[in-house]
Amino acid sequence: MRSSVGVAERGIARGAAAPFDPRREPSPAERQRSRLSFGLATLALVVATVVSRLPFMTRTLYAFDSANYALAIRDFYNVAFHQPHPPGYPLYVFFARLIDLGVRDANRSLILEGIVWSAVAVACTTLLGRRLYGPMVGLLSGLLLCVTVGFWGYGEVAYPYVALAGETAALALLTHMVLSGQRRMVVALGGVWAVSLGVRWDGAAFCGLLALWALWTVAWRLRLLSVGLATLIVVAFAVPMIQLTGGWPIYAQSIAEYLRVWSPQSAYVVGDFASGGDTQATYNLNFLVNYLRQMLGIGLVLVLYLFGRRFSPGAIAADYRARFLTLWVFPPLVVYVFAHLGEPGYVLSLAPQAALLVAMAIVDLRDEMATVTNVLKARGWRWLPAARWIGLATAGVLTLAIAGWNVQAFTRGVGPGRLPDLRAHDATTLAQISYIQQQDAATTFVLAHDIFRQLHYYVPQYQSDLLFSEYVPDFQTALTRTDLPPGTSQLVVLDSPLKVAAEDVQAVREVVLQEQPRVSVWLVNTEGARAVEHGYQYLRLIR
Repeated sequence: MRSSVGVAERGIARGAAAPFDPRREPSPAERQRSRLSFGLATLALVVATVVSRLPFMTRTLYAFDSANYALAIRDFYNVAFHQPHPPGYPLYVFFARLIDLGVRDANRSLILEGIVWSAVAVACTTLLGRRLYGPMVGLLSGLLLCVTVGFWGYGEVAYPYVALAGETAALALLTHMVLSGQRRMVVALGGVWAVSLGVRWDGAAFCGLLALWALWTVAWRLRLLSVGLATLIVVAFAVPMIQLTGGWPIYAQSIAEYLRVWSPQSAYVVGDFASGGDTQATYNLNFLVNYLRQMLGIGLVLVLYLFGRRFSPGAIAADYRARFLTLWVFPPLVVYVFAHLGEPGYVLSLAPQAALLVAMAIVDLRDEMATVTNVLKARGWRWLPAARWIGLATAGVLTLAIAGWNVQAFTRGVGPGRLPDLRAHDATTLAQISYIQQQDAATTFVLAHDIFRQLHYYVPQYQSDLLFSEYVPDFQTALTRTDLPPGTSQLVVLDSPLKVAAEDVQAVREVVLQEQPRVSVWLVNTEGARAVEHGYQYLRLIR
């Protein structure tokens, strides 16, 4: 059985001939030129990915978690201190720390690592597309991934989500190489799977079924080598990670406490969601659809067209490629709906798949339009251009439309990872941190939410507290009391708008730091106050 499957898969690996290919078999010289051209085009896409990211790198830490990674790089690694947060992401921090030996800027080092992962994702997606469906699908998928709006934007910040795209693309490519006859690549698959577990573990989990499929097709000796290499790599990063955290009991306690916070935010299929009465799975599904739209863009419309053609039950049963893509696409979708979906960047684990599927849809529409043209010409519409050119024009227009939409959405759009969002975040963080640094650390206390963790990186000498936490029940109305340190004469609140108790109106004023974009802080005179009660957009002094 394996031998017959292997023969079919080796045929698939060479890629099916496109309708416009010459009927004759290409000569060895032509095949060599084709491989060289494809290789140069793939290299150009990788270079374009890197070059398009470098001018837009953010100057400040983008999010709460970004500061966790940066503190682990600059100061010390300890999961119990959320440097970084559980489960630890040890290889993500390790690779960034290696880069930081030369860069000396944790934020920049994390971004540069992300750009490397972006390049890996584009290269592997391009190569996988060629092996599955031919050179045109390969190059189109690489191009579309390169300009995918969320993939581009999150490649400019200190976040590991582009690594998810790189991991899933690399693991899928290696799996296909094994399934198509390159059995020894299963050892590399085991190594890359283990590395992805230490960088961003989701990618390894999502590609687990693909990896098991590949392991099933090889001899026992290769299975043992692959699993053995994976085990060695996992032990090599897990043991130091646990030791740096203080040992297994402390590490396990950190994981348990983290899950107690995050579990209520996940689905687990059942349970009435407090805000709307829907099941939490429905709640996650709504967010998933929105995140896919935000991060992967308008090209997803073509995926809907493709499913009816390529992924019917009959097609999945008959076509190895359809089964392969199904196992690549559906695990993250199931996890995001029924287990956990944290923020928009999670769906970048689906960015390579989406780019490949959209490229397939474009090529299918190219062929459809060519067929339509031939039918019309046979019925007397002889004035129409050649079917080949109609098909290519259709593919070109669709590609330009999707790529153009993504470029303008990144440069001018509103939403996470868009350039205006990145620039506004940089401006806000730089202005607010600069203002704090001008205050006396002995007499100033800071309340913040959006950049609270960043304060520990940029101004660790200032005492601070979290204004509110969205991870507590009814956070919009929940209040926290914080005692002010002795000698505190002013309170700086970084998030606005801010509502204050009526008796404290005279003690509070807004300080505008800049107008475009508008950045401000709230300065509170705490003379005579011994504590402060605070929550979502709320503040009251306790005297």
